[in-house]
Amino acid sequence: MHQTFSGFRHRFTNDQKLCAMLFGVKEVLERHSSLQACFLAGLNDDNDTILPALSAFTRELSICTDDNL
Repeated sequence: MHQTFSGFRHRFTNDQKLCAMLFGVKEVLERHSSLQACFLAGLNDDNDTILPALSAFTRELSICTDDNL
């Protein structure tokens, strides 16, 4: 994959960060079977908004992405 995106640049990101994010998504899919399932894992009926679930989702994706940097 690194070869495919070699030299990629867009605003604040580069090929290394893009590949890390894509591998992070792959890891999230392996752990949760879908991005929706990952999001729903952080959803709680006691919360007034979806913000805590969104925070949990982005935290999980960040952890998986950081593992691939």
